[in-house]
Amino acid sequence: MRTVWNHYEQHMGGDPFSSYLHQGLDLITPIGEPTYSVIDGFVKLVLTIGGASYWRTAISDTQVAGRSDGWLSAHLIQNTIQFAVGDTVQIHDYLGDIIFWSGNWGHIHFVNISDSGLVWNYNDGEWGINFNPSLVLTPYPDVTPPDIKPVFTWSKFAFAKNQTATYLQPDSLFGEVDIIVKVVDYVGASEWQQPAYTTYYAIKRLSNGEIIIPRTLGHILNHKYPFYDGSNYQPYAGVIYQRDNTLLPSSWMDTNRNFYHNLTNSNGDSLVELSEKALAFNTANYFDGDYRIIVEVYDEAGNYDIDSMDVKFKNGNTVGTENENEKVYSFQLEQNYPNPFNPTTKIQYAINSRQFVSLKVFDVLGNEVANLVNEEKPAGEYEVEFKPVSGIRDLVSGIYFYQLTAGSFASTKKMVYLK
Repeated sequence: MRTVWNHYEQHMGGDPFSSYLHQGLDLITPIGEPTYSVIDGFVKLVLTIGGASYWRTAISDTQVAGRSDGWLSAHLIQNTIQFAVGDTVQIHDYLGDIIFWSGNWGHIHFVNISDSGLVWNYNDGEWGINFNPSLVLTPYPDVTPPDIKPVFTWSKFAFAKNQTATYLQPDSLFGEVDIIVKVVDYVGASEWQQPAYTTYYAIKRLSNGEIIIPRTLGHILNHKYPFYDGSNYQPYAGVIYQRDNTLLPSSWMDTNRNFYHNLTNSNGDSLVELSEKALAFNTANYFDGDYRIIVEVYDEAGNYDIDSMDVKFKNGNTVGTENENEKVYSFQLEQNYPNPFNPTTKIQYAINSRQFVSLKVFDVLGNEVANLVNEEKPAGEYEVEFKPVSGIRDLVSGIYFYQLTAGSFASTKKMVYLK
């Protein structure tokens, strides 16, 4: 018995857009291979979800009517199943034999599930899929690290326009893009690949070393499905993997399976949701120039690979664009001009990296009288016009203070208003 993969993406009917994420552990076995219980417990389920090839049984260690967890084993030969619902089972008890699947082999699907009731049903809206983190049937440790491979011969990573099969050249990225990385990973001596268990990415601007995207989680395969009705896998796989007419999927029988992970369809948490398909990395939020994308991929055993690729953003954001004469900005708050002033004055300031900027005006008692800037801004020089009548209230003549804060930088200056 050998491990095939602990998660895989299967494609139904040859349609690359109808793939789903198959949770659990699949093992290729000889036809008629016996299976055994991995826990002491109670049989909660004996049923088929689609004819003779899909008989399965599930065992929970708790005999309660409320929700509990258990281990499911499929695909069994019906007349070899040894237990009925409600029977008591001990660890290592023989459960039944694996049915023919294809060629000269069968396979067991093994997964941790949850459901409610003394009898578990498949389509009652309560069936839950729990991620199996332990790979309890793996016959050997996984010591083979994942390997980041070039997606194309001309590009290590791929950059698709968000939710399309249109790919951009890495030296001309613009707009919202999905960052795609190809990960090849094997379990032990198996010829079959598995997807990366965890992915991370970060993006750095090369001209000044600014980290514009800190280390961000792309995905982690540890989430639970609240229920399973036979169709709700597809949205999750559509978020984790990029599958389109360019990156064509292989069949699930192909030992040379490739997994194209979409790193940017994520909001950075561990729950993968269909709504995140619309997420992307927006290059237009940053200056044109050279950037480095760093990718980390991990398997479940902690083996990993790290790689990077340099790219260029081209959105027409020329202020601060890298070139031989690019200006390096420093934090600075200038004296307002004119000063004293009436009716308006201008305040200039500069920041040396993308920061959340606050520019406020206070009276001599420390009361805030105007909020001129309150937003994130890229590195650069800026000018703000202050009109006392446009603030919180009309101001009287006198001394006022304006304060700039950006990250750890803070500076305050005095100005005089003559009404």
